Amino acid sequence: MIRSGISAQDARENATVAVSGLRGILLDRLVTGDVARTDRSASRLIEQVAAE
Repeated sequence: MIRSGISAQDARENATVAVSGLRGILLDRLVTGDVARTDRSASRLIEQVAAE
């Protein structure tokens, strides 16, 4: 992210959002067993973070 012109602080914050979101999605998958929905959610989160 830093190489693409994002400040170090913004890169850290984006990484925190991504990791926190993926942890939540993983917990959701473990609790519900809904692999298809959590896969779609993880893909969407990654796309959104990468777009910033």
